[in-house]
Amino acid sequence: MMSYGLPFVATGLGFFLEFASRGLGIAVDRNPKEFSNAMLYLDKNYDKYIGKINKFRMKLSWEQVAKEHEVIL
Repeated sequence: MMSYGLPFVATGLGFFLEFASRGLGIAVDRNPKEFSNAMLYLDKNYDKYIGKINKFRMKLSWEQVAKEHEVIL
């Protein structure tokens, strides 16, 4: 969902845990109660997540990727 500029709620797999730790979404245990609680939390804190996603998306722009490659070279 991040590619669409939206936060996510997903199971606690490594991929999702990494992005959840950056505040881009929520990783939960795989059960309905955890998902429900996470969706309610996300609804109450939506603006916070959208702000972090918008900042993160800037790092994925071609211009930013090119600048980072210049530093490496």
